[in-house]
Amino acid sequence: MKERDLIEEVEMFRRGRPSAQRAYDLLRDGYINAADIPAEFPDSYEGRVAYERDYLSGQIVEGVQSFMEERGLNQQEVARRMGLTEGRVSQILSGEQNLTLRTLASLAAALEGHFHICFGEGITPPWKQHPEPRSTEEDALRAKAHAVGRHPR
Repeated sequence: MKERDLIEEVEMFRRGRPSAQRAYDLLRDGYINAADIPAEFPDSYEGRVAYERDYLSGQIVEGVQSFMEERGLNQQEVARRMGLTEGRVSQILSGEQNLTLRTLASLAAALEGHFHICFGEGITPPWKQHPEPRSTEEDALRAKAHAVGRHPR
């Protein structure tokens, strides 16, 4: 990665909402500190519950919308199939609703699809993972970024 691209990426990180993997990469490579990681990577039980709820909701909405796009279905057609208003389907697909199993089953039936739920190991917050060793090339790039005074901390 070029020095300028690296500096821009670190700045974008500080302004945006990075993925857990991107945050881990920047932390591992020494371009950010654990304190720079936003609260969206929770360390408490309550924070983890909120994170899991939001993540699960996002998976459902993303999966359903992708399924609809692949089959050329719009919200109006899904609403007709479910016997709901288009506005209610919009609410369901907003990701802001606490969906019941009954609603999810109705959605699956209307789309003639099926939800597959997988449960496994939790995601370790990036700052708790063990960093991989850096290459000398990465060290050289970090030193160059630091030398121009733009390396964070």
